[in-house]
Amino acid sequence: MMGKKFENDARGFTIAELMVTIVVFAIISLAAYQILIAYISASSQAQLRSVALGIATEQIEYLRSLPYDRLAIQGGSIISSGTLIPPNTTIKRGGRDFIVTTAIKYVDDAYDGCLVYSAPQAYLCRNGPAKTGLPADNNPRDYKLGDVTVKDKASGQEYASLSTQFTSRVAETAGNSTAISVTVIDTQGNKVSDATVTVKNMTTSPNVDQSMTTDAEGNALFLDVIPDNNPDYVITASKLGYSTLTTIAASSNAFGPLTPTYPNVNGIVQQVSNSTLTIGQVSSSSLSIHVVDGAGNPLSGFSVTVVGGIKLYTNPADTTYSYSQASTTDASGNILLGNLVPGMYTVCSAGALCSSGKYPATVTVSNGSNSYQPFIVPEGSGSLMQSIEIVSTTNANAPRIKLADPSSFSVSDADASNSEVVITGSNLSGATATLKLGGVSITGTQIGTDSATSITRSFNLSGASVGLYDLVVQTANGTAVQHVLTGGKNGGVNATP
Repeated sequence: MMGKKFENDARGFTIAELMVTIVVFAIISLAAYQILIAYISASSQAQLRSVALGIATEQIEYLRSLPYDRLAIQGGSIISSGTLIPPNTTIKRGGRDFIVTTAIKYVDDAYDGCLVYSAPQAYLCRNGPAKTGLPADNNPRDYKLGDVTVKDKASGQEYASLSTQFTSRVAETAGNSTAISVTVIDTQGNKVSDATVTVKNMTTSPNVDQSMTTDAEGNALFLDVIPDNNPDYVITASKLGYSTLTTIAASSNAFGPLTPTYPNVNGIVQQVSNSTLTIGQVSSSSLSIHVVDGAGNPLSGFSVTVVGGIKLYTNPADTTYSYSQASTTDASGNILLGNLVPGMYTVCSAGALCSSGKYPATVTVSNGSNSYQPFIVPEGSGSLMQSIEIVSTTNANAPRIKLADPSSFSVSDADASNSEVVITGSNLSGATATLKLGGVSITGTQIGTDSATSITRSFNLSGASVGLYDLVVQTANGTAVQHVLTGGKNGGVNATP
């Protein structure tokens, strides 16, 4: 009995017990490994922060050793006749490269009063509001503020950031300065931070060429600009992934004097000149254009002119825009345009200026409030922002559709039986206009007097099928069809419940 018991106890582990033991050991080992990795990572990060802080401290001490007038950055917002400090330098420590970024700007402090800022810009009076009873500060360049950041070059991660103030050794004297405050917003009106703003004036002596980045409120304040009563200051706003906008001078043409939408500014002594610039996110796939003939066959080597973006002048009669370019379709009849400024656009026939009114037979727009021109290229990045299809014809007398207004009706409205649509374009006089959806056709009746560029037709949509209808305009010289693009949200005319 005793031998048998000993024999049973010496059998060892079963396979199941061995598997459980291995799994438990693996879990414990993995946990220990993760703890070790986390410790090593934390130790490495702490070491990087320590090295970066040492580099930032060295740079701050270097700045403190410089004469006050030497504290200016290459391409920055402060003018200096001395050797300028590079905004970015690379320093190698412990086998790693670090990018050291230095920024220096003037500060308008409230202790002796401030320039008179608008309410949204009151925060630019540092430590404000300014003490009551003090006059407007006649020299807002009270002292300089220096910022130093250190980032790992490989990862781009910031590991240290230090700031310090620099004051002159002499008392503040009366100034002959002016200020330019620039606010940068996107197309939705949101403030854009970290945008680069450049202010230039080639008429002053010395010339002015200053840059700085916008703060969290989208503002860049230039306190070291030279007074100029004329609007000679050219301002540019830009940011990676956004459009670029530059102010322009006033002009004139056959329409008379032209006031810019975004004008250059002047610099009046002891006043703040304000400028608000709008930039928008842009996509590498801003606009896709597909060109076909009347039978739907792709047209290769077809030239299309695209005009739009920012309207340069406020005069409604002037049609000068920031973007005007002719492009040619590929073998599949396609054109892809990227980085377009968000805004309204128009396309016109091969080689024609859009102001001449030479439009294709139809332009069908996929995204937006309607299917016609002009169309919007919206703000955004990544995916395709807008797509259109152009139908071209070689018949100069064929009808062309530019716009149908309105292009949406409710079939349940009391006056749905008399839904009037004004169709504009060219070669339209006497045309038959029909709405088609599947096997349903609704022919419009003439309202008023036709012209070559405009006709009005009334459609009975009372109780009609809801959906996106093709608009078919036909004359003896041809047919133009405003239809629905695949995946589109608009037809020639939209019938809603």
